[in-house]
Amino acid sequence: MSAVKALDLKKYQGMASAFQAIAQRRRDQGAEPSETLYYQTLADYHRQVLQAREEGRGLVGITVMVPPEICWAMDIVPLQLENALMSLTVLERCYEEVFSTAKGFGLSPEVCSAHRTIAAVFLLGWAPPVQGVIWSPQVCDNTAKCGDLYLKTYRIPGFFLDRPYRHTEREVHYLAREMGEMVAFLERATGKRLDLDRLREALDYSAQMVALQQEIYELRKAVPHPASNRTICQLLPVTLTMAGTPQAVEFCRVLRDQLRQRVREHRGTAREESYRLVSLFTPPNHKWKLLDWLEKEKGASLVADPYQSHWGPWEPDFSDPLLSLAQKCFAIPVCREMHGPAEEGVIADAVEDALSHRADGAIFWAHIGCRQACATIRAVKEALAQKAGIPTLVLDCDIMDPSFVSEEEMKERLESFLEVLEER
Repeated sequence: MSAVKALDLKKYQGMASAFQAIAQRRRDQGAEPSETLYYQTLADYHRQVLQAREEGRGLVGITVMVPPEICWAMDIVPLQLENALMSLTVLERCYEEVFSTAKGFGLSPEVCSAHRTIAAVFLLGWAPPVQGVIWSPQVCDNTAKCGDLYLKTYRIPGFFLDRPYRHTEREVHYLAREMGEMVAFLERATGKRLDLDRLREALDYSAQMVALQQEIYELRKAVPHPASNRTICQLLPVTLTMAGTPQAVEFCRVLRDQLRQRVREHRGTAREESYRLVSLFTPPNHKWKLLDWLEKEKGASLVADPYQSHWGPWEPDFSDPLLSLAQKCFAIPVCREMHGPAEEGVIADAVEDALSHRADGAIFWAHIGCRQACATIRAVKEALAQKAGIPTLVLDCDIMDPSFVSEEEMKERLESFLEVLEER
């Protein structure tokens, strides 16, 4: 059993209920179909997490970019730790308790707040009792080191999925073998067995999801921009938790159809689009309303986001689904940008997106705890200035800790940057 004093799932249950309440509120307000479906999809997902063990299904924790398709194909619910436990902290507004617990455990502010959040939620006993944890160097060194803590905290088995750095045929085959070992671990930990036909089915759902997301990205080139700024934050959680399921396909299809209609009608989401911006890295999870403010009050649309939406080339191969999933891992936007080399990933993609989406400027959300992303700031900024002719605002922030910088300070920096764009 776990090393925490006691399990207390009230906050996790509260998060699931909050997602359901938001979905209902969006429905009552007549919101866009994708808005309602996003919150409903996550409400249903978190209910699956809470009910998995009593329904005879497996439940394992996975870190960002561990392929959830394998879990779904084995009738195992993947508790996607970053997305789930950050959402818990935001929706239950328990920042102080979470970060004081992490600090008391010895985790300094220099450690990514996303991983301090996960560690604290485990230490507080708020995470459902998983049967094992799978972690990986995807996408950062914080992720690579976090698994040991979870295993010691909950006294559960774990598996480190080793993802190579470079994208070569040899390394894709290496990752596929690692995924085979991951399957063996899951079978030992949960008693479930992998059905290759179900894995092929999950792979097919993923292929449909990726194709729809690529189409969505093309639609976002339109002027005015047809997607709300929140869209960039909604696609990634669905991808992380639901890849390999019909629910992920349905969400992307609804969003695609919604954008198609807007493009046909030449209708944007900003009241009057004045600025088109590239969004680099991840906006703060606790300040999505800042994105609404940019769109509704300032006429600023986030038209491209290479870290979250710029897929690399990938085609499914149903004859060898594990090898195909390994290839997909090198095409996933966040991995593609953060593993490098930067010249072939984030720099090239940022310049391409700035030109193809007709951007006026870029915002680099400089999350203090991310050494990988922030290490590329100067190179990306210079490339955008020289090759795309646009300036970049480097906005200091923290992905999870609202005390690092106030909303007012961020708005002030953003307004000053928009004034610069206006003068150009």
